[in-house]
Amino acid sequence: PDYKLISPRPVAQISQSLDLNKQYMFNVFGVDYHLYLIPYTQLISPACITQRMGSNKTNSLEPCTQGEELCHYHGYIKNENQSSAAISTCGGLHGIISLADHDLVIQPVHEDHLNITSLPSHPHVIYRRSVRKSSCKEITGQQGSIDLDKGNNYIHKRSAREKYPLLRRRKRSAGQYIEIKAVVAPDAAKFHGADTRKFVTTVLNIAAQRFQDPSLGYKLFLTLVEILILDDHTSSLVMDKDSGTLLKNFCQWQRQYHPTDDSNPRHADHVLLITSTDLENNGDDMSVGLSYIGAICSKDNSCSVNEDTGLDIGLTIAHELGHSLGMSHDGEAGCREDINIMSANGAGGLKWSKCSAKSLEETMSSSSKSSCLNDGSLQGTATNFNNIRENQGGFYSANKQMPS
Repeated sequence: PDYKLISPRPVAQISQSLDLNKQYMFNVFGVDYHLYLIPYTQLISPACITQRMGSNKTNSLEPCTQGEELCHYHGYIKNENQSSAAISTCGGLHGIISLADHDLVIQPVHEDHLNITSLPSHPHVIYRRSVRKSSCKEITGQQGSIDLDKGNNYIHKRSAREKYPLLRRRKRSAGQYIEIKAVVAPDAAKFHGADTRKFVTTVLNIAAQRFQDPSLGYKLFLTLVEILILDDHTSSLVMDKDSGTLLKNFCQWQRQYHPTDDSNPRHADHVLLITSTDLENNGDDMSVGLSYIGAICSKDNSCSVNEDTGLDIGLTIAHELGHSLGMSHDGEAGCREDINIMSANGAGGLKWSKCSAKSLEETMSSSSKSSCLNDGSLQGTATNFNNIRENQGGFYSANKQMPS
């Protein structure tokens, strides 16, 4: 993709009532952009914890936010009707700006590379890429095991667009919450290092923005309840480059370490894996995501595997969550392909098709399929970490997690 180095300029707010909002201006590729951002405050549950597991069979625990509650924003480009943005602002601007015919991916220049730029302050690198077409296949499976010959439950995989180097049921207007647990595989944790937690919240913010579009027909809020970082390969999770095998392994693995009681503030409706493994399926290395269709409230199969392709993984996560919510690819469902989020050719679309909205309506209208989404928003209070450390039994057993 094309890229440029820029220094976004903050724009002063005119009204005190808008202090929580942010605006930035920048010129890139000969175009002036005025970015308008509004806080997305639902991203992280007050009870959310980050748990890190290491080779010494001990856990470290910390809050998912560390004075960074107002980091995550959704917005748009002024005077661009077909635009959306998902940006995290702590430590610079990280995220994706989507326009009608291209995306802009922005992130700060890493401190190790500051010597290559003469920009006076806050240098960022911004990539421009058009929506690319690529193939996406589907395979059939049966209740968590892949079987190419039979079964009515589908497992969907998404193809890579491009990889970069660097309550009871509420009324629809009130919105419902999909509680997310993100598991970071050892390879991805090693790659991101100390920035792992920030990377997870940034890409979840990107995914969450897609579920705010009115074309969905529902207000769905993604909320992180836990980040689990596996620091090394002593984890009992068996990794595999085949996405079908990895999905099966991961779904089985996460059942052992996940609260089943939906009233538990760290119970998740969907558990996702982030891995740097170059996933493939039947030898096709274009696969970057895999999930079970219609399994959002299944205790066994509401899970997905997602390849870390940079910030683009946020779009993969949104696409795979769409499948978990009951959506098929647009072409298969009878809608036009290659435009919207559930396109088989990638998740870069800005909106959901009528087919996706209809599938979601069917899921949400079924109490058995959507009951887990009815337990309210941002439950729980801030976690008391002293109590947790005194009683680790409330969380995963490190010895159970990492066998000798």
